[in-house]
Amino acid sequence: MTAELQRLDRDWKTIKTYKASESSAKLCSIDKSYAVTRGYDYRLKVTVSVTDGSQTETDTQYGLVETCYSLSEAE
Repeated sequence: MTAELQRLDRDWKTIKTYKASESSAKLCSIDKSYAVTRGYDYRLKVTVSVTDGSQTETDTQYGLVETCYSLSEAE
């Protein structure tokens, strides 16, 4: 599983990428935080790949877009 924090600046651009460690577990999670610049729109792009034998299925989902006004300016 990969989670990409993206910022809208004409196009969506990935500014931070997090990867979950590979495991045989049925549950996978990423618990991270990242300070963003206020005044931009952000979303989270999550891609999950599952392999069973020789077949791999990949799915990508996007989190809700939020405009951040009160978060810190550090990046």
